[in-house]
Order: sequence, then C-alpha cells, then structure tokens
Amino acid sequence: FLTVGNFDTILGSQAPLLVLTLGLLLPLRAGDYDLSIAGTLTLSSMIVGLLNGTDGINIWLVVLVALGVGVVVGLANGTIALIFGMDPFIVTLGMGTLLLGIVLLISNDNYISGISPGLVNVTVVDRFLGIPLEFYYALVICVFIWYFLEHTGAGRRVLFVGSARNVARLSGLRVGRIRIGALVGAGVLAAF
Repeated sequence: FLTVGNFDTILGSQAPLLVLTLGLLLPLRAGDYDLSIAGTLTLSSMIVGLLNGTDGINIWLVVLVALGVGVVVGLANGTIALIFGMDPFIVTLGMGTLLLGIVLLISNDNYISGISPGLVNVTVVDRFLGIPLEFYYALVICVFIWYFLEHTGAGRRVLFVGSARNVARLSGLRVGRIRIGALVGAGVLAAF
C-alpha cells in the first residue's frame, strides 16, 4: 500500500473532510456544537448539481449561491438558538435533518451529474506535485483558521466566549453575535 498514487489519493479524498472538520472547530471554540454541517455540505452540493449540472447556470455564480446557503443555515442556527434560548446541539440536529429532507425533495432522490469542468478541474483534476489542488485549498484554510483562532483578537474572543460565557458577557463581549458568527463560519466552510 505504500505507493505514491495511494498517498495522493488519500490526501485528495480526505480534503473535504478536513474542511468540514475545520468548520466544526469554530462553534466548538465558542462553546457550541454544530450537527448540521453534513446537511449543509449535502444541500450546497445538490444546489451546485441542480443549478449547474441540470439548469446550466454559470458555475461561479452557482458556487456563490451555495456559499450563501451556508451563510443562511449558520444564521438560522444561531438565531433560533439565541432567540429561543435553545441548545445549538438540538437546533443544529433538527436543522441537519431538515436540510437532508430538502435535499431529497429537490433532487427527487436522483443522482445529478454534468458539473462544469471549470469547477471539477480546479479542485480534483488539476494537480500540484501530483496531489489534487483540493488538498492545498484545505491546507490554506487550515492555516487561516489556525491564525484566526490563535493570533487575532476575534479568535481570542471566540475562545473566551467558549470558556466562560457569563464572564465574557459581563466583560462586555457580544456573546450572541460571536456565537452566531461561529455558526455562520461553520456553515460557510461546510458549503465550501
């Protein structure tokens, strides 16, 4: 099994899982848990498939729409959790189930194919040093998330909210906005 081809395949195929995990780190750092990231990933993928593969809409416009879906899901998760005082674990569990139901509804339980080669090439087909570009995208996102969480004031505030929510509130931090921002970040990375 110790071959270059197998190593390249592993690095390329695990990149989406790495990005999904990095998205999950943001709400975890803020003291919340997002169970809807898999549903967000699936819905955004289906939207790309339907709008580009079936309807022929420009791939880059469709990618923006899919990222917008991630923003909307994150905002919905955070807003519902804060307005109703519910645990985001429960909210995102329900949202994930809802999103997967929407995917089944809009796809009519069919497979979608015919995604624009423009997107497929810059993620899976094109390679650098024999490794698909998607691995490098995941690596860049990893470095960005690390830098954000460890070396910025906003990242420190997210950690403070996750460690001591009441103390953060008493210190003047807008805890609700930070929690919503973390959930929106998770939604965007899941959609990406």
